[in-house]
Amino acid sequence: MPIKTLSILITLCVTAWRLTDTGTNGDGSVAKLMKMGKEQPTEKRPMFTSYFANWRKYPLTEYQPIGIVRTVPKYFHYFNLPELAPPKKMARLQEYRMRTEYRDYLEGNLNPKSICIKIAELTGELIPVLLCYEKPHEFCHRHILREWLTEAHGVNIIELGGIPSVQMKLEL
Repeated sequence: MPIKTLSILITLCVTAWRLTDTGTNGDGSVAKLMKMGKEQPTEKRPMFTSYFANWRKYPLTEYQPIGIVRTVPKYFHYFNLPELAPPKKMARLQEYRMRTEYRDYLEGNLNPKSICIKIAELTGELIPVLLCYEKPHEFCHRHILREWLTEAHGVNIIELGGIPSVQMKLEL
């Protein structure tokens, strides 16, 4: 990987971390992100991921929580897209097998553009926050979903709050 590309990637990671650290970066970054998103087609608007115990820290006037699990917590009375949750048979798989099988499930059963359009329809002008149970540093299907939507459809998706799970591949 060329040094310039690595430098840009690190800058993007730092920016993502700053956004996730406070949700707004203290300078209206959420507003900037959404302005940037409004310039995109509806299905390519930026979105966030997080976990159920964290999302209530952010104002519902800006964010629309959307569950991506088979069963939401009792207190959660918002949208849920259970089709984005791994099938039940994958629940106890080890991380490597889960990554492979869930990715195969997404690619074989879902259309990334259709998913993004559906999310945009559910959220209107609000910022979508895709939620499941695990904290940012724990392995979770939402990280795989985020990677898949980003790679397959070019959507900017950032972990809201906590430390983002960023994977970098260095070629030596």
